Amino acid sequence: MSEDTTQYLTPTYSLGGAGNFAAQSSSNRALLKDELLRRVKYDDPTVFKRLRIYDEDATIVDRCHERYQAEQNDNLQRLLQVTGMDESRGENSGGALGTKKRKREVEQKMYEPLQSIFTYLANVDGREGAIRGFIEAAQVPHAWGPPTAAKDAFTPGFPRLRPDFDLVNPGSSAHYWDRCVGFAEVKADQEEGNLPHDVNKTVKEVVLQCADYARIHLACRQFWVFSVVLMITAMDFRVAIVDHAGVLLSPRHSIIDDGGDGAAGQRDARMFVRVVRALTRSLSERELGQDPSVTPLSQKELKELAQRSSIPDELRRAIVSGNDDYYPAYTIPFHGSDARTWCTVGPPIWVSLSPFGRGTTVWRVVELVTSPKRVFSGEMRVLKSSWRDQRQSPEAALYRAIGTYEDCPPGVPKLLCGGDVFYGDRQPLKLLTTAQLRGDQESSESKVLHRLVLSIVGEGLWKYTDELQLLRAFRAVVEVHEYLCSKGIIHGDISAGNLLLWPGPSAKAAGFLSDFDLAHFDESVLPHAQEEPVNMASKVEHTSVTDDTRGHIPVTGTLQFMALELLGSISSKKSIGHTAAHDLESISYVLGYTALRRLASSQGCPELLDKYFKKVFGAMSLLDIMEWRESGAPLVWAVKTSWDNQVQTFIAQHLSRPVLHVMRYMNEAIHDAHVRLQNANEDDMYSSDEDSGIQTSGETDCTHSYYLKVLDQGIKRLEKSPASVKTFNAATQSPSSALSQSSGNPKKKRKAD
Repeated sequence: MSEDTTQYLTPTYSLGGAGNFAAQSSSNRALLKDELLRRVKYDDPTVFKRLRIYDEDATIVDRCHERYQAEQNDNLQRLLQVTGMDESRGENSGGALGTKKRKREVEQKMYEPLQSIFTYLANVDGREGAIRGFIEAAQVPHAWGPPTAAKDAFTPGFPRLRPDFDLVNPGSSAHYWDRCVGFAEVKADQEEGNLPHDVNKTVKEVVLQCADYARIHLACRQFWVFSVVLMITAMDFRVAIVDHAGVLLSPRHSIIDDGGDGAAGQRDARMFVRVVRALTRSLSERELGQDPSVTPLSQKELKELAQRSSIPDELRRAIVSGNDDYYPAYTIPFHGSDARTWCTVGPPIWVSLSPFGRGTTVWRVVELVTSPKRVFSGEMRVLKSSWRDQRQSPEAALYRAIGTYEDCPPGVPKLLCGGDVFYGDRQPLKLLTTAQLRGDQESSESKVLHRLVLSIVGEGLWKYTDELQLLRAFRAVVEVHEYLCSKGIIHGDISAGNLLLWPGPSAKAAGFLSDFDLAHFDESVLPHAQEEPVNMASKVEHTSVTDDTRGHIPVTGTLQFMALELLGSISSKKSIGHTAAHDLESISYVLGYTALRRLASSQGCPELLDKYFKKVFGAMSLLDIMEWRESGAPLVWAVKTSWDNQVQTFIAQHLSRPVLHVMRYMNEAIHDAHVRLQNANEDDMYSSDEDSGIQTSGETDCTHSYYLKVLDQGIKRLEKSPASVKTFNAATQSPSSALSQSSGNPKKKRKAD
């Protein structure tokens, strides 16, 4: 925490741990380590099979191996020297390398000879040149952020990490996560490549680090389903494949022939030659992790399709961006009764950083039809893609059920098509699961890719153009949330990516609620007759998340917006139900995030306020997030009087008093609920079993009626005083105080600012 912000962020109360939490929502290394337990498979020979390392002719490999040992001997000897390897035994002792700082220094000395070796093996004795290569990335001066065009799809806490080498295609010299198709990680300590003493209780640091990199890689290359990592530990190596089910590690081999037995008994470097050449010369991007169910479109193909399509000019301009801001496009087919094909438009709207969770991405798409000719058709829609637990009912089924409720408020988009993803060039199609990718038998542990297309396209709440639109959007969300709760459906994962503005003259509400794949509901809410999957042989029995199954499918959510009681449950591992009050608390945090993000992106935002935003909503450590939550930081910033004059003036210029009051009242309700929960926990701790029957998480002011009352009051005050409404110019991000047009009102068409 910076010295500038400490004075404003003193926690005022705390909460002990209680409840149950899914580690798949984690955002830092400590939680990632817990996720990896029992998800790492060592010495798996299928890794080499998937990478087709035996495809290259053995005669060529033998010749390359012989030349490699002779012509790269100087570099190999340098590696032996800097890693402290005993050439007669072929092993080193991690302790002999000294401190972490010393190990890091040794690793840095390994980069130059390894770079020479990678380049040599990619090109030696090849009739055709390498199609990609390893490039040193560890000492690149700039930090690796998300793709520039997609930065709005990520929270401000994007990890600033980078691997030691990235594997890139020709012509790509810049180091960014969305440019690399794979990467390599280097450790000076040979022991890091050993199996842990107990594979179910320990995760090696190098495996943890590679998994952390892979979650970033998969988030930045959104249509990839796994990452390939070359792990080098001193003079040995393994290959890792990281997907949404865990990590597969190849057997360990040597990068040098040294005549010794070594720890793994594999001192023949032919395997290393095969692996490097396969990664740089023969494997396609699909074999390195690209989603097999989609097809990339070149910028030229995209322009040609848009030009011959009879679509509005506004949609055509959205599809065909300029050369500088072009974002890769993909065609996505759906099969079965919903057989339609869609094409992504621009960067994603929202991306989650979850390695073994759902890996959710949300896109704008337009339909691509093929008859009588291949053209775009219809309006812009929104597509959501995520990995679902097969023990849960599909999200598309819940959308279909909600679509049958005639009295449902308009704040839920209609499902156009959706279901589990199938792929293949012949019948029967394959169900895209982690087990299918690995070549394993299907089981309840396998995850399946699930996609759906919704009837509307939303915008991030932080893109509101005036405060009436903002409050009306949140009111619409609370209203539909209350209705769904009355039907026994609790959303369970409220975040800034699931609450969206509903812009445009056809909007039936100012905002809407989406993303129901973690919803808690009784199976009886679903229609009895559901569409059968295309490939019945791949079907896995599923159940909804109820009290009976929650022990197997834990309560989940997104850390940065999760209720404090659920955050506190991580350490205790005790089971609690995910309640409507938890979701409403999360809605409050999304409001704080939305307003603060809008201010942080506005011209003249004080540096102190921008740092506050990045600290509070960019926190990646569970303890940090809990501290911000306990201090009320997500909302209290708007009403604190201890800001300096510059910050207070800026907030007053950008937020009206009615909006500030809404945030204040929500914060007070949350604070009171936390205090009651803390008191209840203490009473339960010190009371006897006979007199400890206090409800810990139901009787709070975080209720739908309270939230609707607060929002209605704010909306009413703004409507009575239009001059007080803060509006924003979309181009300059600058505010003004007068509201000339009614906004966020579905009954009136509003001119663009």
